[in-house]
Amino acid sequence: MGFLNFYCDKCGMCFKELERIRREKIMFKSWTSNKRFTSTRYGIYSISDDEIIFIRGTSKPSWPIKYEAFKKIHDAICNGEIENTPREIDKFLRTKAECYLSSLFKYFRCGEKINKDNKSFTSRKNKIISILTKLGKQNDFIKFDQFEPEYKFFLHTKNKSKKELLCLIGVCAGIIDYQLAGNAFIFWNDLEKLVSISKLKSLEDIKNLFNDFLNLKVNKRLNETKRKALNKVFNSIFFNDFKKNFSFYLKDPKKLWQEVSQVTGRKKDMKTVTISMKIFDLFHLVYFNSYAFKESLPIPVDIHVRNITIFRIDSLLWQLGRTYTDNKDNWYQEVISYLTQKIQLSYPKAKEIINEMFWRILK
Repeated sequence: MGFLNFYCDKCGMCFKELERIRREKIMFKSWTSNKRFTSTRYGIYSISDDEIIFIRGTSKPSWPIKYEAFKKIHDAICNGEIENTPREIDKFLRTKAECYLSSLFKYFRCGEKINKDNKSFTSRKNKIISILTKLGKQNDFIKFDQFEPEYKFFLHTKNKSKKELLCLIGVCAGIIDYQLAGNAFIFWNDLEKLVSISKLKSLEDIKNLFNDFLNLKVNKRLNETKRKALNKVFNSIFFNDFKKNFSFYLKDPKKLWQEVSQVTGRKKDMKTVTISMKIFDLFHLVYFNSYAFKESLPIPVDIHVRNITIFRIDSLLWQLGRTYTDNKDNWYQEVISYLTQKIQLSYPKAKEIINEMFWRILK
């Protein structure tokens, strides 16, 4: 056990986030024993499975801190056993890096009570878990997914070609569904229009479809990068054998996830790979009236919500966020209307979702 497998369900700290801080050179404020921030800035110089090294401004790197010591201190703070200050950390365990550690833990708000009612992060997290669990048990997530643009794409193009080819089109589209000159609705509506007027009987037809699709305005950003990514897929065994392997993907969708990751050269948890798998999940819902992915996704998910895949949560948050962004002047009423009228949730359930999901805005 080391940093690579580290994940805290209380503060959200994990290797991926620590590595992001290092990679993006994010500097966090110094947190003192007097419980004040100073002008000093700390960052992460390097991180491996065994140890982490910090840096102060442009000065020399710190002493390396072993994973065992890091986790022991982190757990003590997150569990409320010690207070998060450099002095208390130094008393608990000598590391010669107490200032760095305290400031990093403050950045992640480890062990803090973080809302105005003095409810702990754990308490609020449990409320959100409760909401998600209720939505899952009552199949309310299906209602959200039915308003996803990808779901509507498969629903409207269901009779335009064989399901294997339409599924492959969806997976390939997911690989380039980013940095759009517009939004997801325009992206999938434009693709739907092309599919409706195209003859799609072979893999060559799919290549021609995407050549036309990439010429549209919605795909003008990073166009050359997207073309290279798709050409890499089109020239692969994965693409050429997709129809032959389609039945295996239906039985074992994680195999598809692995192969899309390999053929694109991207990690399983990267956005475009994950989007492609959500699209496959929605394809399965349209054609087979059930989800392909049911559990054990290769993405860190809290153990309490593992029976609800990350895709369901993505649909919920994306639609809430879009409704909020499109109606900032009257967002509360618009979100209530969206949840009660479109998704057809009860008013009390809709209000509960808003109170927890938008708590920072409401406080």
